[in-house]
Amino acid sequence: MLNRRTLIAVGAIGIAVAAGVVMGWPQDEVDSSGDVTVNRLYSNAAIKGHDPVAYLTQGEPVAGHPDLRVEFGGAIYQFASAENLALFEADHLAFVPAYGR
Repeated sequence: MLNRRTLIAVGAIGIAVAAGVVMGWPQDEVDSSGDVTVNRLYSNAAIKGHDPVAYLTQGEPVAGHPDLRVEFGGAIYQFASAENLALFEADHLAFVPAYGR
């Protein structure tokens, strides 16, 4: 049998979920090719503006520069250097986040 505390917790979760649905939680989008645009919550900057090439070449997140950017899959990817931008443009699938594909 459920006690009062459990019922309140379940009710609160239900209300939160319903509010998220009504208010339109940000969701991944699928473009015309079937690719999923990921981690693009409230802006078009993918992966919170970090350089996707640096994740693999430097092993850590590096902030991208807004002037060094390219659009792919409905999101804007920013880069810390022109070299990283060129690497991404040469083989973008090697550098986009693997989750969501």
